[in-house]
Amino acid sequence: LGAISINNGQPWLLDEFGPFSTPFPISTFGITFSDFGFNGDSFVFFNNDDLTTYSSYNPYTTLFLDRNFSQVGTSLSPISYKVDGTIGNRTLKLEIKNAGLISDFAAPNTATSVYYVNFQIWFYEVDNSFEYRFGPTNITNLSVLNDEAILISSFYTVTETEDSSNGQSGFVNGTISNPIYSEFIEYDEEPTSLDAMIPANTVYRFSINTLSNNDKEKVEFAMYPNPTSDILNLTFSENLDKNY
Repeated sequence: LGAISINNGQPWLLDEFGPFSTPFPISTFGITFSDFGFNGDSFVFFNNDDLTTYSSYNPYTTLFLDRNFSQVGTSLSPISYKVDGTIGNRTLKLEIKNAGLISDFAAPNTATSVYYVNFQIWFYEVDNSFEYRFGPTNITNLSVLNDEAILISSFYTVTETEDSSNGQSGFVNGTISNPIYSEFIEYDEEPTSLDAMIPANTVYRFSINTLSNNDKEKVEFAMYPNPTSDILNLTFSENLDKNY
């Protein structure tokens, strides 16, 4: 109850909806965003006055579309958001309901997607945490999701320039019974797939580790002698003006 439609009953196929203002600042990997929307098949956060930096949230490794393949008439896969709570303790809830898979769209003589998924993403104002909340699905085989038959629940932040792009990613992989969370800076450092489809009513919660150091980077150095019981020398490939 009280949800606000994002697609307004319009069938969608790689469409964009938004922007919408966030009810409170949303931060990902230390970058704060004030706007959000739906971009193609995922929820995206950004600042409307600077679109070079954005965050994308992807509970599944697949491409979604409206189950109304004709793209005529009313949507069968509503996209919506809702804000609950009072100032200081609000929750922004995003939802895709009854979404189909784009892999079904190419199947002959198919009017609607055979497969469906339901999920929500909840953002909490009080501690800047968020959750992936998985709903009912009839997918049991990962090969349905994509050609590689992989499932990685992920999110990432990207900054693009004319010459390059860089960012940071968070992934859930491993096994369904014992999932593992990892963070990567390089795009080619992707983890392995989860071993099965994520069951309905599963919640993956992502919260900030207050003991971690967010200001870190890779630095090339050498050390000698190794081993040592006295003095250990460190030599760096460049001059550093940083705390370490």
